[in-house]
Amino acid sequence: MKKYIYFILLLFFLPFSLYPDSFIEINNFIEDGKYDTALNKLAVMESNLSKKNKYLYYYYTGKVYFKLKDYPASVENFLLSIKLEPDWHYSYHNLGWAYQHLNDFQNAVIYYKKAIKLFKTFAIAYFHLGNIYLSRSEYRLAKENYKTALKYEKNKDTISGIYNGLGKVYLEEDNISTSIECFNKSLNNDDSNWRAYMNRGLVYFKQDQFEDALDDFNQVIKYNKNYYLAYFYAGNCYHYKKDNKEMEMSYKSSVQLKPDFTDALYLLAAYYAMEKKGLMLEYLKKLFSVDEEYKSIIINDKKFKKYKDDNDFIELLKGE
Repeated sequence: MKKYIYFILLLFFLPFSLYPDSFIEINNFIEDGKYDTALNKLAVMESNLSKKNKYLYYYYTGKVYFKLKDYPASVENFLLSIKLEPDWHYSYHNLGWAYQHLNDFQNAVIYYKKAIKLFKTFAIAYFHLGNIYLSRSEYRLAKENYKTALKYEKNKDTISGIYNGLGKVYLEEDNISTSIECFNKSLNNDDSNWRAYMNRGLVYFKQDQFEDALDDFNQVIKYNKNYYLAYFYAGNCYHYKKDNKEMEMSYKSSVQLKPDFTDALYLLAAYYAMEKKGLMLEYLKKLFSVDEEYKSIIINDKKFKKYKDDNDFIELLKGE
């Protein structure tokens, strides 16, 4: 399975031939996950760096902290890198990426745009801008940035991600055919892009194309076996296909991955209400432990009507 890291690859891409060998070594440490080694090496290098290359010290330090998910420290170092070298677009972009991970979308947009101002064909910056605008339901801007990213991007994994985002935009605009076309193009560029399978599967599911949807959800599971929603929607497909055994297994897998997933807990309880009282009570108990408001729903739910006079059922609803 190919790693779905198109954005990480370009996020930290550098024209290494322009920089001292020591920074190439630092980058290798980071890519190998040797973050402490990278920081120690940077600390030794700092006092010996020329003023010309000092910005790279802060850049790589910011990169290490980003990998360590210490985003405030990452922001601090990218800002220092920019202060020393204000014309280098990579620092602006990576600063935007760090802000995005802090959910500071306002600053993320600012620094992505600054990166683009310095480098007009910076495809990955357009891509990340598109993602932010999509998350904010600014679909026109999302579409503009995705399409610009496609003009300049050459990496197939990244192109796959861009088409996936563009497909989500068209889906929000109820342009179903163009949405599916985009998801198809996403998968043509990276056939392991589980997000594109998931999104296309959801479109098929909403169109009552359960066989096609199930095929896509199973592809999601193939490439990301820990994504609970893929199992859940596969279970929904099996429900409409009247395959109760596979439905049950899929819902249970979803709950195993996300024990507080109320939708799956409810559907399992409703399924067991038909003939397995003990399992029904077990999953209702789990459901109520997550959200007690479901008690008022269950008490009026026709699926549980035959238990309205059952003492165990009544006691569970009362919380006794």
